[in-house]
Amino acid sequence: MIPTLLWWLVIQLCALTALPLTWRWLARLPSRGYPLAKAMGLLLVSFVLWLAAIFHLLPNRVGGIVAALVIVAGVSAWVGRGGLVRQPLAAPSARGNRPHDRDAAAGLAQAGGMGRPLFAWLRANWRLVLATELLFLFVFAAWAAFRAYNPDIAGTEKPMECAFINGVLGSRFFPPQDPWLSGYAISYYYFGYVMLGILIQLTGVDPAIGFNLGVALWYALAMIGAFGIVYDLVRLAEANGPKVETAAPEPTIRSTQYAIRSTPAAGRGIAFGILGAVFVGVLANLEVLVEFAYHRGLAPLSWIKWLDIKQLTDAPPTGGWTGGFWWWWRASRVIHDRDLLGATIEVIDEFPFFSFLLGDMHPHVLALPFVLLAIGLALNLLLEAGGWKVEVGRWRLAGGGWRMEEGGESPATGGETGDEGRGTGDRRSGSASSAGIAPSSSRFTFHASRLTFDVSRFLRFLGALTSLGAPGIALYAIVLGALAFLNTWDFPIYLALATLALGVGLARQNGLQRAVVGRALAGGALLGVWGVLFYLPFYMGFQSQLGGILPNLLFPSRFSQYLVMFGPLLVLAVFFLALMSWSPVGKHGHGSLLRRGLAVLPWTLIGPTALLALLFGSLLLLPQGRAFLDTVLDNPAVQAHVGDRSAGELAALILRVRIQNPWTYLVLAGLIAWAVGLIWARLEDRGGQQPISTGESSETNEAPPIYQSTILSITDLFALLLIGLALLLTFAVEFVYLRDLFGSRMNTVFKFYYQAWIMLALAAAYAVSRLARREVALGFKLPALTLAGLLVFGGLLYPLAAIPSKADGFQGQPTLDGLAHLRRYNPADMLAIEWLRANVATDAVVVEAPGGSYSPEGAQRVSMSTGNPTLLGWDFHERQWRGAAYDRLTAGRPEALDQIYRGARAEDLPKLLDKWAVDYVYVGALERRKYGLSDPALARFDRSLRRVYDRDGVRIYAR
Repeated sequence: MIPTLLWWLVIQLCALTALPLTWRWLARLPSRGYPLAKAMGLLLVSFVLWLAAIFHLLPNRVGGIVAALVIVAGVSAWVGRGGLVRQPLAAPSARGNRPHDRDAAAGLAQAGGMGRPLFAWLRANWRLVLATELLFLFVFAAWAAFRAYNPDIAGTEKPMECAFINGVLGSRFFPPQDPWLSGYAISYYYFGYVMLGILIQLTGVDPAIGFNLGVALWYALAMIGAFGIVYDLVRLAEANGPKVETAAPEPTIRSTQYAIRSTPAAGRGIAFGILGAVFVGVLANLEVLVEFAYHRGLAPLSWIKWLDIKQLTDAPPTGGWTGGFWWWWRASRVIHDRDLLGATIEVIDEFPFFSFLLGDMHPHVLALPFVLLAIGLALNLLLEAGGWKVEVGRWRLAGGGWRMEEGGESPATGGETGDEGRGTGDRRSGSASSAGIAPSSSRFTFHASRLTFDVSRFLRFLGALTSLGAPGIALYAIVLGALAFLNTWDFPIYLALATLALGVGLARQNGLQRAVVGRALAGGALLGVWGVLFYLPFYMGFQSQLGGILPNLLFPSRFSQYLVMFGPLLVLAVFFLALMSWSPVGKHGHGSLLRRGLAVLPWTLIGPTALLALLFGSLLLLPQGRAFLDTVLDNPAVQAHVGDRSAGELAALILRVRIQNPWTYLVLAGLIAWAVGLIWARLEDRGGQQPISTGESSETNEAPPIYQSTILSITDLFALLLIGLALLLTFAVEFVYLRDLFGSRMNTVFKFYYQAWIMLALAAAYAVSRLARREVALGFKLPALTLAGLLVFGGLLYPLAAIPSKADGFQGQPTLDGLAHLRRYNPADMLAIEWLRANVATDAVVVEAPGGSYSPEGAQRVSMSTGNPTLLGWDFHERQWRGAAYDRLTAGRPEALDQIYRGARAEDLPKLLDKWAVDYVYVGALERRKYGLSDPALARFDRSLRRVYDRDGVRIYAR
């Protein structure tokens, strides 16, 4: 109970440090980023500590963490000072502000017109604050209780993750030591483990307890992140389109472009926000229905076998509802590839609830709250860009600065740049005004006296190019760049989402033109470059197993399995596309949508196939390609998939396999074309919008004309972006995958499907809110919601059945100690491990018996539990992390371990240990069994080393 409370208090402290910053920089969101503040605070504190520890400026100890907290709190308070300073305010008029801002100002007015805007906003939006905190507390406490009934750090990836946590905790500075390869730093995405280490150190809990609290905390952070995004989408969807302020905005209440049709009840946003959290973090795929049908005999066996869910029919039906021990595992193996001989090829298709049920703290799970933070930032960027004016023209470098010639393009013209809610009358660094940009001038000079490498000036200039400003660029880049450090696969995906959001926002305001595309690409490139530069020390020491992109020639996904995986979310996405297709349109009418969709369709249908044909044809035609192909075909692993076939026979085989399984490809190609066509046609219809007359002259109205929309809201466009990008990810693995040590598309499907689930789930929850609105015809709404509701109910049966199964019926004594099983079943090792923790330096090298990955006999239990490095841990994992460098880095280590335990003479042992910088030799039951060590055989250790521990059959020797 006490550790759980301490973790809750620390994460609340992280949220408080970041709240002023999120309130200012996510001001376009109705929630002002409040549900994302916890993730933001934890990320920024971890970033500051990591960067300082890399340069040995702050130690990875409690004092350094507190200093990082103070730095983040200070920067956040300074950036968001406009919300913290007590000042006089007048309540704004009913028009010209979002409902939540009007409520905040009204609260100030009732208090005598004086107050702090941030606190007034919190009071006015107490329902949102309360819902966020209650949801967070409920999920955190409930999942901590669940983990207490299955806490073991054993099996799957947990030993590796525990080793990394302890390796981080044992490192005074960064990069952290690798517990499974002594003398080297971790070469993996370790930022999430830095975050866990910070929380463990601040709360003082045992790392084995912190592991399980981390699972619960990350689940709660993900749930409130999804809640906040859908809440924002639903609240913003109440807007009937953009408008211009009719008066100067109040100095501390952020004005908005959106006129709300009627002030929405906070309850509506909260209700659908909770639905979004359920869709992202609780909903499962439909494998559970197949499971029920098989074991209860509710469907023909032939149909069950046709679906081909991995291992489902290996055992006879139980007659119950599920298939016994670990039946729930099959939900993560729905997509099932088979080679040409019918053998199974492993494919992983996890979804968030499965991850938290399993309890692994792997990078894709550790990244999840921050993925949602990045999605929230992308939504905010889309809203910001909706007020930026882009003019087309020519630029040249002249007179010490950039000069726009007649009709030229300003790097950051127009847009709403008022800083109400961001300070009292101050402007964002790098905004149009602070960068020297005159928004309505035909001739204008960007006054950069010298183009130098001064970081501040360079950031201001680049900030002007994207109208975010230097602080905005930094914040977006730190968050997006962190995704590469957390789970590198996520970085390009959400950088693409941010770029698309920027482009759609600009196009919605300025129309489809080359300048908009160029600005969006430049902005995305800018965020990408700075996202890499902020984390450059990580990249400098990072090695990877990835070896390029390979074509997926023989393994198209079966559409039946795809439906089992994504059924509830896909159906809602289709209904949303249909709803958007028949919503009111601008001057081009529905014909524009049809034309644009048909224009995109050939690219999605023919493009991937043509690329595959071109790639394969080049391999056949070029001598180098034929040599490469022969090498590939001679590989025994490849022959297991394709058999002994020539290149020509293989080409014919590929064609036949694709023709036999076309439906996933065809359906996804059509849906992607539909989504892209909708976005294209709706942005094209900007020409049918009419500017609102403000009653003021253009000279006094700084903001550019913003158009009254008669078509899709900006939140509809964002939902379409989520759907389109999610479908594109699942479409991509039908044709390509990243080459790695697994030799198949297993890992690519895993990583892409996971992010597709998140985006589809958010869009699906928003789709329900749109379908449920009164203006949607009952004849469409009723069947859509009924079918979707039945499928969602089917997906929710999985957690209802899996939770008690995984917790073994909630029997036994609950504990959050992840090493309690080691105390029960191997107390001798556990006592020795506790002695090492208390008496040995955290960087001392302690050798133990090596073991293969997922070793069932407890190999690496010492390095895992202490963080002390050993010569070699899980070898295949190290090969994954080190890539081509693995053989060089591990050369001689297996042999050295064999020499240490049974080969070297007593007089040679000290020299051997010196060569490998080994400080201690651990001899437990596993080492005795693996190397055949009896007590007489241990005499050689006693002759040349010091015995520093001897209890219950475990000995530890020091050199």
